[in-house]
Amino acid sequence: MAELFTRLLLATEHTEYDTGAEAMALALARRCQLPLATVLPLVSNPEYEALTCGCAVVKSLTRK
Repeated sequence: MAELFTRLLLATEHTEYDTGAEAMALALARRCQLPLATVLPLVSNPEYEALTCGCAVVKSLTRK
């Protein structure tokens, strides 16, 4: 039987309302031995991005 999934994706805001989904995603990834990618939303300000061409967002994502 072929595997149903090859990858998992968790979209979360990392709030108390997301803890159940986060726990389930981690358990499912562990049980199925699959990679788990996580997406966190970014808050942006359209007026600021218009002035800076979105450079601030790129810099914040590439900083370590």
